[in-house]
Amino acid sequence: MKNLSKFLKQLGVMLLMITLALGSFAQTKLPANYSIKIDVLLQNSLEDYTVSFNEEEFYIEAGQNFEVNNLPTGRYQFIVTAQGYESQKLTIRLKDKDIVKNVQLHKEEFTVTFFDDDGFSVLKEDRVNFGHSPVAPKVPSKHGYTFIGWSKEVKPVESDVSYLARYKRNSEKSMLELSSIQVYPNPTRNYINVDLNMTSLETLVDITIVDISGSVVYLDKTCNVKNVIDVSGFSSGIYYVKVADRSFKILKL
Repeated sequence: MKNLSKFLKQLGVMLLMITLALGSFAQTKLPANYSIKIDVLLQNSLEDYTVSFNEEEFYIEAGQNFEVNNLPTGRYQFIVTAQGYESQKLTIRLKDKDIVKNVQLHKEEFTVTFFDDDGFSVLKEDRVNFGHSPVAPKVPSKHGYTFIGWSKEVKPVESDVSYLARYKRNSEKSMLELSSIQVYPNPTRNYINVDLNMTSLETLVDITIVDISGSVVYLDKTCNVKNVIDVSGFSSGIYYVKVADRSFKILKL
Protein backbone atom coordinates (compact mmCIF):
# COMPACT_ATOMS: atom_id res chain seq x y z
CA MET A 1 0.00 0.00 0.00
CA LYS A 2 2.78 2.36 0.86
CA ASN A 3 4.55 1.61 -2.40
CA LEU A 4 1.34 2.21 -4.35
CA SER A 5 0.91 5.60 -2.75
CA LYS A 6 4.47 6.53 -3.60
CA PHE A 7 3.96 5.40 -7.17
CA LEU A 8 0.79 7.43 -7.57
CA LYS A 9 2.53 10.48 -6.16
CA GLN A 10 5.39 10.13 -8.63
CA LEU A 11 2.90 9.60 -11.45
CA GLY A 12 1.07 12.79 -10.52
CA VAL A 13 4.30 14.77 -10.62
CA MET A 14 5.13 13.34 -14.04
CA LEU A 15 1.67 14.19 -15.38
CA LEU A 16 2.01 17.74 -14.08
CA MET A 17 5.36 18.16 -15.79
CA ILE A 18 3.97 16.80 -19.06
CA THR A 19 0.99 19.20 -18.85
CA LEU A 20 3.27 22.19 -18.27
CA ALA A 21 5.49 21.16 -21.14
CA LEU A 22 2.54 20.75 -23.49
CA GLY A 23 1.18 24.16 -22.48
CA SER A 24 4.52 25.79 -23.11
CA PHE A 25 4.76 24.11 -26.51
CA ALA A 26 1.25 25.26 -27.38
CA GLN A 27 2.16 28.85 -26.61
CA THR A 28 5.34 28.69 -28.69
CA LYS A 29 4.60 29.40 -32.35
CA LEU A 30 6.87 29.15 -35.30
CA PRO A 31 7.97 32.55 -36.72
CA ALA A 32 5.23 33.86 -39.02
CA ASN A 33 6.15 35.04 -42.54
CA TYR A 34 4.37 38.15 -43.76
CA SER A 35 4.75 40.68 -46.54
CA ILE A 36 4.82 44.47 -46.74
CA LYS A 37 3.67 46.15 -49.95
CA ILE A 38 4.24 49.87 -50.52
CA ASP A 39 2.18 51.63 -53.19
CA VAL A 40 3.78 55.00 -54.00
CA LEU A 41 1.64 57.74 -55.52
CA LEU A 42 3.40 60.51 -57.44
CA GLN A 43 1.96 63.51 -59.29
CA ASN A 44 3.49 62.08 -62.44
CA SER A 45 2.84 58.33 -62.70
CA LEU A 46 5.71 58.05 -65.19
CA GLU A 47 8.36 58.84 -62.58
CA ASP A 48 10.64 56.26 -60.93
CA TYR A 49 11.39 56.19 -57.21
CA THR A 50 13.70 54.58 -54.67
CA VAL A 51 12.97 52.69 -51.45
CA SER A 52 15.64 52.30 -48.77
CA PHE A 53 15.16 49.23 -46.59
CA ASN A 54 17.50 47.20 -44.40
CA GLU A 55 20.51 49.30 -45.48
CA GLU A 56 19.78 48.63 -49.15
CA GLU A 57 18.31 50.83 -51.88
CA PHE A 58 15.79 49.46 -54.32
CA TYR A 59 15.17 51.30 -57.59
CA ILE A 60 11.52 50.97 -58.58
CA GLU A 61 10.38 51.71 -62.11
CA ALA A 62 7.41 53.97 -62.75
CA GLY A 63 4.06 52.35 -62.10
CA GLN A 64 5.52 49.46 -60.08
CA ASN A 65 4.99 48.71 -56.39
CA PHE A 66 7.64 47.85 -53.85
CA GLU A 67 7.08 44.58 -52.01
CA VAL A 68 9.17 42.57 -49.57
CA ASN A 69 8.12 39.07 -48.44
CA ASN A 70 8.95 36.43 -45.83
CA LEU A 71 9.21 38.89 -42.95
CA PRO A 72 8.73 37.80 -39.35
CA THR A 73 6.66 39.96 -37.06
CA GLY A 74 8.49 43.06 -35.98
CA ARG A 75 9.08 46.75 -36.64
CA TYR A 76 10.48 47.91 -39.98
CA GLN A 77 11.59 51.24 -41.40
CA PHE A 78 11.51 52.44 -44.99
CA ILE A 79 12.54 55.68 -46.73
CA VAL A 80 10.83 56.52 -50.01
CA THR A 81 12.46 59.11 -52.29
CA ALA A 82 11.94 60.42 -55.82
CA GLN A 83 13.66 63.20 -57.71
CA GLY A 84 11.92 66.50 -57.08
CA TYR A 85 9.80 65.17 -54.22
CA GLU A 86 10.09 65.43 -50.46
CA SER A 87 11.29 62.08 -49.06
CA GLN A 88 9.07 60.21 -46.63
CA LYS A 89 10.15 57.97 -43.76
CA LEU A 90 7.85 55.09 -42.81
CA THR A 91 7.73 52.91 -39.72
CA ILE A 92 5.62 49.77 -40.18
CA ARG A 93 4.87 47.22 -37.46
CA LEU A 94 4.05 43.69 -38.58
CA LYS A 95 1.84 41.71 -36.22
CA ASP A 96 -0.35 39.01 -37.63
CA LYS A 97 -1.14 39.93 -41.22
CA ASP A 98 0.27 41.29 -44.47
CA ILE A 99 0.33 45.05 -44.83
CA VAL A 100 -0.30 47.29 -47.83
CA LYS A 101 0.81 50.90 -47.31
CA ASN A 102 -0.18 53.76 -49.61
CA VAL A 103 2.36 56.58 -49.73
CA GLN A 104 1.87 59.91 -51.50
CA LEU A 105 4.95 62.03 -52.08
CA HIS A 106 4.64 65.79 -52.42
CA LYS A 107 6.61 67.93 -54.84
CA GLU A 108 9.64 69.62 -53.33
CA GLU A 109 9.38 73.41 -53.23
CA PHE A 110 12.14 75.98 -53.67
CA THR A 111 12.39 79.71 -53.06
CA VAL A 112 12.73 81.89 -56.16
CA THR A 113 13.62 85.56 -55.64
CA PHE A 114 13.75 88.36 -58.19
CA PHE A 115 15.92 91.33 -57.13
CA ASP A 116 16.31 94.78 -58.61
CA ASP A 117 19.80 95.62 -59.84
CA ASP A 118 20.89 96.83 -56.38
CA GLY A 119 20.74 93.24 -55.14
CA PHE A 120 18.59 94.19 -52.13
CA SER A 121 15.22 95.38 -53.37
CA VAL A 122 12.95 92.34 -53.77
CA LEU A 123 10.69 92.61 -56.81
CA LYS A 124 9.06 89.22 -56.22
CA GLU A 125 9.57 86.12 -54.08
CA ASP A 126 7.73 82.87 -54.59
CA ARG A 127 7.75 79.16 -53.75
CA VAL A 128 7.94 77.03 -56.88
CA ASN A 129 7.66 73.25 -57.28
CA PHE A 130 10.63 71.29 -58.55
CA GLY A 131 10.73 71.24 -62.33
CA HIS A 132 8.35 74.17 -62.72
CA SER A 133 9.35 77.50 -64.25
CA PRO A 134 8.94 80.60 -62.08
CA VAL A 135 6.87 83.53 -63.33
CA ALA A 136 8.96 86.68 -63.52
CA PRO A 137 7.52 89.93 -62.17
CA LYS A 138 6.36 92.79 -64.36
CA VAL A 139 9.27 94.35 -66.25
CA PRO A 140 10.75 96.94 -63.87
CA SER A 141 10.75 100.58 -64.93
CA LYS A 142 13.74 102.68 -64.03
CA HIS A 143 14.09 106.32 -64.99
CA GLY A 144 16.77 106.78 -67.62
CA TYR A 145 17.30 103.06 -68.18
CA THR A 146 15.87 100.25 -70.25
CA PHE A 147 15.33 96.80 -68.78
CA ILE A 148 17.33 94.26 -70.84
CA GLY A 149 16.63 91.02 -68.96
CA TRP A 150 17.59 88.98 -65.93
CA SER A 151 21.05 87.94 -64.76
CA LYS A 152 20.41 84.35 -65.84
CA GLU A 153 17.93 82.35 -67.86
CA VAL A 154 14.59 81.86 -66.10
CA LYS A 155 14.10 78.10 -66.30
CA PRO A 156 12.56 75.19 -64.33
CA VAL A 157 13.89 75.17 -60.77
CA GLU A 158 15.94 72.44 -59.14
CA SER A 159 17.06 74.42 -56.07
CA ASP A 160 16.69 77.82 -54.43
CA VAL A 161 17.57 80.48 -57.00
CA SER A 162 17.70 84.26 -57.34
CA TYR A 163 17.64 86.57 -60.36
CA LEU A 164 19.00 90.10 -60.70
CA ALA A 165 17.45 92.72 -62.99
CA ARG A 166 19.73 94.11 -65.69
CA TYR A 167 19.38 97.59 -67.20
CA LYS A 168 21.01 99.60 -69.97
CA ARG A 169 21.41 103.34 -69.62
CA ASN A 170 19.55 105.29 -72.29
CA SER A 171 21.57 107.76 -74.34
CA GLU A 172 20.25 111.22 -75.04
CA LYS A 173 20.90 110.71 -78.73
CA SER A 174 18.88 107.53 -78.94
CA MET A 175 16.02 109.23 -77.13
CA LEU A 176 15.94 112.38 -79.20
CA GLU A 177 17.07 111.30 -82.65
CA LEU A 178 13.50 110.54 -83.69
CA SER A 179 11.93 113.58 -82.04
CA SER A 180 11.32 117.01 -83.47
CA ILE A 181 12.92 119.54 -81.13
CA GLN A 182 11.58 123.07 -81.31
CA VAL A 183 13.22 126.22 -79.90
CA TYR A 184 11.11 129.38 -80.13
CA PRO A 185 10.40 132.28 -80.37
CA ASN A 186 13.33 133.39 -82.48
CA PRO A 187 14.26 136.21 -82.18
CA THR A 188 13.25 136.69 -78.56
CA ARG A 189 13.43 139.27 -75.79
CA ASN A 190 12.44 137.59 -72.52
CA TYR A 191 12.22 133.78 -72.83
CA ILE A 192 12.59 130.80 -75.13
CA ASN A 193 10.62 127.58 -75.25
CA VAL A 194 12.43 124.29 -75.73
CA ASP A 195 9.93 121.61 -76.73
CA LEU A 196 11.17 118.05 -77.09
CA ASN A 197 7.88 116.86 -78.57
CA MET A 198 7.89 113.50 -76.75
CA THR A 199 5.26 111.99 -74.53
CA SER A 200 7.82 111.42 -71.77
CA LEU A 201 11.54 111.22 -71.09
CA GLU A 202 13.32 108.23 -69.60
CA THR A 203 16.53 110.09 -68.81
CA LEU A 204 17.76 113.60 -68.11
CA VAL A 205 18.56 115.79 -71.12
CA ASP A 206 21.18 118.53 -71.13
CA ILE A 207 20.13 122.00 -72.31
CA THR A 208 23.07 124.37 -72.75
CA ILE A 209 23.15 127.94 -74.03
CA VAL A 210 26.47 129.48 -75.14
CA ASP A 211 27.19 132.96 -76.45
CA ILE A 212 29.01 133.89 -79.64
CA SER A 213 32.39 133.56 -77.87
CA GLY A 214 31.64 130.01 -76.74
CA SER A 215 31.07 130.84 -73.06
CA VAL A 216 28.33 128.85 -71.30
CA VAL A 217 25.65 131.22 -70.04
CA TYR A 218 23.04 128.59 -69.15
CA LEU A 219 23.19 124.89 -68.26
CA ASP A 220 20.45 122.63 -67.00
CA LYS A 221 19.37 119.02 -66.97
CA THR A 222 15.72 118.37 -67.56
CA CYS A 223 13.27 115.52 -67.76
CA ASN A 224 10.46 117.78 -68.93
CA VAL A 225 9.25 117.65 -72.51
CA LYS A 226 8.36 121.36 -72.41
CA ASN A 227 10.82 123.84 -70.97
CA VAL A 228 10.66 127.64 -70.59
CA ILE A 229 14.01 129.44 -70.13
CA ASP A 230 14.26 133.04 -68.97
CA VAL A 231 16.77 134.94 -71.15
CA SER A 232 15.69 138.45 -70.22
CA GLY A 233 18.99 139.05 -68.44
CA PHE A 234 21.11 138.02 -71.42
CA SER A 235 22.89 140.66 -73.49
CA SER A 236 21.63 141.21 -77.00
CA GLY A 237 23.32 139.08 -79.59
CA ILE A 238 23.68 135.62 -81.11
CA TYR A 239 23.34 132.53 -78.89
CA TYR A 240 23.38 128.79 -79.50
CA VAL A 241 20.95 126.51 -77.72
CA LYS A 242 22.30 122.95 -77.51
CA VAL A 243 19.89 120.12 -76.73
CA ALA A 244 21.57 116.75 -76.48
CA ASP A 245 23.59 116.56 -79.74
CA ARG A 246 21.65 119.21 -81.61
CA SER A 247 22.27 122.97 -81.78
CA PHE A 248 19.91 125.89 -82.53
CA LYS A 249 20.95 129.49 -83.33
CA ILE A 250 18.80 132.22 -81.77
CA LEU A 251 18.89 135.99 -81.67
CA LYS A 252 18.41 137.80 -78.34
CA LEU A 253 17.00 141.32 -78.90
